[in-house]
Amino acid sequence: MPALTARLTGSKNVVTSTGKQASIDIVEIGATDAYLVERIATEAFREFCVNNEFGIESYLGRRIRHNTLHGVMTQSVDAVLQKSEFEPVIKGTPFGAALKSWQSGFNVFVERMRKEFLQFRTDARPNALFNSDIDPSETVTMRNLQQLVHTLRVSGAEMLDELIVTFCWRQIGPQLESASSHIRVKMMQEMTQQLDQALQRFNGPEELKVKSALENAIASVFAQVASWFQVPQTGFVPASIAEICNIIDIEHGRSSTPTKVEGEREHTKYFGISVHRLYDCLAVLLGNAFKHGQTGSAVTVRMTTAPVQTTNLHVLNVAVCSSLPASGANERIARVRAALDFSETGHDMVTEGFSGIKKVKFITRLNEGESTVKATVDGDKIEISFQLKAEVVDEEMSY
Repeated sequence: MPALTARLTGSKNVVTSTGKQASIDIVEIGATDAYLVERIATEAFREFCVNNEFGIESYLGRRIRHNTLHGVMTQSVDAVLQKSEFEPVIKGTPFGAALKSWQSGFNVFVERMRKEFLQFRTDARPNALFNSDIDPSETVTMRNLQQLVHTLRVSGAEMLDELIVTFCWRQIGPQLESASSHIRVKMMQEMTQQLDQALQRFNGPEELKVKSALENAIASVFAQVASWFQVPQTGFVPASIAEICNIIDIEHGRSSTPTKVEGEREHTKYFGISVHRLYDCLAVLLGNAFKHGQTGSAVTVRMTTAPVQTTNLHVLNVAVCSSLPASGANERIARVRAALDFSETGHDMVTEGFSGIKKVKFITRLNEGESTVKATVDGDKIEISFQLKAEVVDEEMSY
């Protein structure tokens, strides 16, 4: 990535040491990688928010605007008002008329939530709770951008895609938390206060019982809707190398003969896309070892890690070690060598799809810029290794 750029921004008249007038050019030096990353992050975050197919906007459309919100919000309230035990105090009474008036206002508020509040902010919707724009001068955004630029400078542009995804979740996270709190506290209080105002003249035991049931229903539905707004865990569940190997053992029915994991920081947890990449690589190599190795022999995963200073990245070297079968070992070695020598392209991945070692090569090249898959044979032992960078969970971040 380019680091610096210079541009002529103007000129200035000055007096030289000899007393003569002179004009000097003013040149501005800028860090183009920071500018480029800021622009990429800004556009990516906007799409992350408002893209109708995969953005937060699409979630709002499916979950909230297509009557799901209305059903969730009104079902519990309707259930209280329709209870047979409350019919004598509600049907045909001034209390019932007051409830009906409040219920009408409640339904109007639910519609406002759907159309006005649970939206992304525009000139036409100034009260929306979400904003797809990034303000680079805002403290949290500035820190996130600086960390993104720094990590990319250290790790290389190959990590851009997954680091941008992480950046977007970090940016939207505070908005989701704020919206959740606003719904659970302020909106709920507003509806409860309106209920108090509507029923302030009614203090009979049965009337207070209805009011209490409605207050509980209001608190419940607003809490339920508030729970929708949080960073999802799916795809971002932390996992260590040992845990990933354990999952693969279970998938292959090897719980009684589990893969042995050795090395540094074997219980360090990684997250996000890094977990998927580690799983995909290990699933291939362990699957090959289980299928093509000596029947019943032990399989070992050896790993070393090196933290990338001032980032939340580790450089992992992972090796799967297994025993070759007594019969057909040369054929298996030749097949591994052929896969390593095969020259694949990204176009091949799209048109053909990759499996086996080709897939591991493709994944590591996306991460490292070139394939890092290697194989060594020592007697009846074969070791296939790969290297990639992975994001560490927040508790282990070094910044």
